[in-house]
Amino acid sequence: MQSSNHIFIFWGKLDISDESQQQQKASQALEYFIVQVNNIHLNQLQQTSETQSEKTESASSNESNKPGTELMKQKDS
Repeated sequence: MQSSNHIFIFWGKLDISDESQQQQKASQALEYFIVQVNNIHLNQLQQTSETQSEKTESASSNESNKPGTELMKQKDS
């Protein structure tokens, strides 16, 4: 199951006469956007890491369940 992440940013009309306030609002909107993108990326990395861990565990489990593996383990001991 693949999740999709969406970022919705509403750029409403800025009724701010002071240029410094406009700059501050723009900076806050940009910061919010960056935080959201970083969160999405972090979630994707965590999902990828979990998937790789599961594949590794599955491969290890399959390897140890092969016929003759137990004999090889005993030989190595």
